[in-house]
Amino acid sequence: MARPLPTLPPRLLRLAAAQEGLLTIAQCDMYGVDRGRRERLVAAGVLRRVARGICDTRRDTIADRLTAREYDHVRLWKVWLGQLLAGPGAVAVGEAALVVAGVHGIPWEFTPEVAYLDGRYGRSSEHLMVRQVDLGDRHLVRNGLRYTEPERALAQAVPRLDRRTAIAVLDSARHRRVVDARGLDRARELARGRRGSMRSAPWWDESVEGAESVLESLARLDCIDAGVPPDELQVEVFAPDGTLLGRGDMGFRLADGRLLVVEIDGAGVHSELAALFRDRSRQNDLVALGGVMILRFTWKEVRAPGTVGGAVRKVVHPP
Repeated sequence: MARPLPTLPPRLLRLAAAQEGLLTIAQCDMYGVDRGRRERLVAAGVLRRVARGICDTRRDTIADRLTAREYDHVRLWKVWLGQLLAGPGAVAVGEAALVVAGVHGIPWEFTPEVAYLDGRYGRSSEHLMVRQVDLGDRHLVRNGLRYTEPERALAQAVPRLDRRTAIAVLDSARHRRVVDARGLDRARELARGRRGSMRSAPWWDESVEGAESVLESLARLDCIDAGVPPDELQVEVFAPDGTLLGRGDMGFRLADGRLLVVEIDGAGVHSELAALFRDRSRQNDLVALGGVMILRFTWKEVRAPGTVGGAVRKVVHPP
């Protein structure tokens, strides 16, 4: 008779689910999963060693999640890995803190950073960077993760990022109400004097509230860099009888009086057949007005600098 595969206790599985699938050896010991049992679980493929003292209960790898475009889970997985490696008293800072706060746009390749509440030094590794930074007079906790306040995290992260990424992150922080106008001003002030602050100083003014996704931010910047800034974001188009036909990501008023609408097909929404048909029906209604042109771009096209801006420029300023 075949021997049943070893399993993890339900309470330990619930804990792992709250930590993006990760567990420390100490947590395993606490729930009765000793070294010998862990070895059997690893041999059975129930656990995978991902760093010293850390195991992963998820069977899909980071490469699998990237293929499935589960970028948010990859980012959070990295933050949890860093926090568990750092141990008690660690607070996520910089890009890691922004991930915890729910800000979008941080590249998945980032290395999570922490600082300790007591200011002590710690050892960095390939999975973790320990910083000596000012945590201010407070920190926050979300879903079990400690993180520095978003204003301070923005001040730490923006000067280190490239322009497109930094502005997309700022747009996301505003759109998701992670910071308000006053918080953005405070973050900009906290960034002064940091390495990269002179280079990144103009980027704070390039951020807007109207961008509802990272892809929209990147497309807007591409158009600005091509010399064709949008006249309106989240532009609404109405039928002659006043019926709302749709809303585009960006609108451009053409010299002949027509409206150019740019739409970004983001990940997820347009993968369903029904959504595609709804979009096609809406597009036909818009084009039937006669005074509306539509350009649509995929997420891959938006990620390639110059693609969106170049296409829009040809319409706005035809040769």
